[in-house]
Amino acid sequence: MNLLHRFAAPAGFLVLLASLAAYLIIPERTILVSVLLGMGGVLVLLGLLLNFSAILDRLKGRAVREGGGDVAFIVIVAVVLCLLNFLAVRHHKRYDLTEQKAFSLSEQTLKILANLPRAVQAKAYYYPGTVPEQKMKDLLDEYAYQAKDKLHVRFVDPLKNPAEAKADSVTQEQSIVLKSGEQSTTVLTGDEEALTNGILKVTRDQTKTLCLAIGHGEREAKDSGQQGLSAFQTSVEKQQAKVETFSPGMGVPEHCAAVVVAGPQKPWLPAEVEKLQTYMDKGGRAAILVDPGAISGLEGLLAKYGITPARDLIIDRVSALFGGKPDIPMVPADGYESHPITKGFRYQTFYPLALSLNLASPAPSGVELQALAKTTPLSWGEMNYEKEAPTGKLRMDPEDKPGPLVVAAVATKKVQEGTTKSATPTGAKPAEPETKVVVFGDSDFASNAYFSGTADGELFLNVVNWLAGQEDLVAIGPKSRAPALVTLSQRQASFIWIVSILIAPAAILLVGTIIWVRRKKL
Repeated sequence: MNLLHRFAAPAGFLVLLASLAAYLIIPERTILVSVLLGMGGVLVLLGLLLNFSAILDRLKGRAVREGGGDVAFIVIVAVVLCLLNFLAVRHHKRYDLTEQKAFSLSEQTLKILANLPRAVQAKAYYYPGTVPEQKMKDLLDEYAYQAKDKLHVRFVDPLKNPAEAKADSVTQEQSIVLKSGEQSTTVLTGDEEALTNGILKVTRDQTKTLCLAIGHGEREAKDSGQQGLSAFQTSVEKQQAKVETFSPGMGVPEHCAAVVVAGPQKPWLPAEVEKLQTYMDKGGRAAILVDPGAISGLEGLLAKYGITPARDLIIDRVSALFGGKPDIPMVPADGYESHPITKGFRYQTFYPLALSLNLASPAPSGVELQALAKTTPLSWGEMNYEKEAPTGKLRMDPEDKPGPLVVAAVATKKVQEGTTKSATPTGAKPAEPETKVVVFGDSDFASNAYFSGTADGELFLNVVNWLAGQEDLVAIGPKSRAPALVTLSQRQASFIWIVSILIAPAAILLVGTIIWVRRKKL
């Protein structure tokens, strides 16, 4: 009995500590943790009951009375801290203080996570305690934080859980399995673009189709050369959409979410233009890219939306100043008009051999027309390029059009009542019963030569996604983590070396010697 009086409570506390250690080291052993927790609680309670009278006498003592104020102050501080911690957990906020915003997600990803239609389960198969696992934890923690309660993340050790890995068809470490509803996918590249596209794949039940017109010298998705659109097709497929081709003579397929006409070199036939116009009148969406010197046959269709391609070639002095060619005009970061396509887009884009667009003022009846991108003020529309180019002396003449010039424009028109429901293309949002058309005075910017190396590709993806009713789907550029380097002069480096290697140790040695001598004299 005396042993219980003396050792029950201390032994109980030790057992409780053991249960905490077991929970931290082997959390999967829930039964062991529960048993230890129960035993420790029983021992502590038993010790308190057996020593109740002694504890009560202690509490009535003078020392306790004098220290009561201190105890009350400590309790109040503890309560306040607990309350602050509770509020921080319920309403916490994360801040990214890195210069490159390396731990922040793009605006596009944030929009997608904020509008998830249903919950997503993410299982990350990583070896614990490794650098890749920590990086993925940081990234997925940010995803889960932004998605609120709709993204549930769990890390799995593939070595300790081979059966679970086999059930998820995981054959290599550093795989992330995403599941939502009946859909699932495995992401093998642990970056933001791959994760976001994987989430889109499992949460979107409908696949959009973009249709490319062929038959008049247009750029084609199957062409992997510099002039082709294979890079565009690859990026579209990453966003869980499809790219198909169609012949305008057969009409636009019903399932097309948007049409792309990329640089026709020969004119469309009137019957083909009529079929495209019929598609547009019923709520169709189209991106039309025209090149200087080529007659597309689409001029009459574009005029109905207030857009007329000019018979010029844009020359830009700014491009020449940066070492480029003057016939590759640039749209500066502030050259974009306010529009959902260019929201948050602040990058330079380039348009080799481009023409300018004339916009009707006022716009045709029922049409909302606006410029999308403009070149620099130092540009102009050259009307005599073929004559002046061989001389090497390009100059702005009185007949030339001064910049800034419109190189991209967008027009929308409400669909007439009674035609929307039956004729709106598959994949278009029923809440937007309107025709949409985006026109560029160049098609080179969308080609393989410029799509990936510049921001041209991101802008073009924004265009087709907006046309297809997928405003939240855009390209997400990789974040560059520049090393944090400190550049020092020779004098600064020498000063730091002297202070840290010589002066600081010498000062410590001197102070220690002085104290030792003074204490020895006492």
